[in-house]
Amino acid sequence: MSRPARSVARAALVAAISVLLPLLLAAAPASGSLSTEPRPIHAGQARPDVTLTAAPPVLFCTIRPGVQGCTSFGPDEPGALVAILYAEPWFHGARVHVFLATALAACTARTSDDEGGGDLAGPLLALLGHVGSVETFHRCDVQLHDAFLDAGGAVSGWIDEVSDVSGRVAAFTVS
Repeated sequence: MSRPARSVARAALVAAISVLLPLLLAAAPASGSLSTEPRPIHAGQARPDVTLTAAPPVLFCTIRPGVQGCTSFGPDEPGALVAILYAEPWFHGARVHVFLATALAACTARTSDDEGGGDLAGPLLALLGHVGSVETFHRCDVQLHDAFLDAGGAVSGWIDEVSDVSGRVAAFTVS
């Protein structure tokens, strides 16, 4: 085929494509892959290695000054959030929100005050021996115990925040 004939054939092909392409696009089904509408993607469809899990459980413990043990295990008790005990390091996993139920609902800078404490028993049993990190609020500090409060045992120093707790935790004290 000569050079001018190839140019004419190319021009005819381009003209045919420019006429047929809009017709093909118009005839394509609306749910086809050429649609500009976003498609919903369901869990596991785009990445089968990703699964959805429920949020970690949040447990509650309300403490009172001078009282050993949680006085309430529900979120309804008024008070200030003074500490969170997490089941995993770096503030992840199941957690216990510790509330201080007082009129002022705050700690002092002194660690000699007894703001209360509790054992990881009853509804909190899931965290017994599994506290991985701790953070405190409202100028409070916590001590972690390796045995229940009335059993004695080793006690940590006063903690403001720790991202990786080493050792078994069975109870806590707030000051």
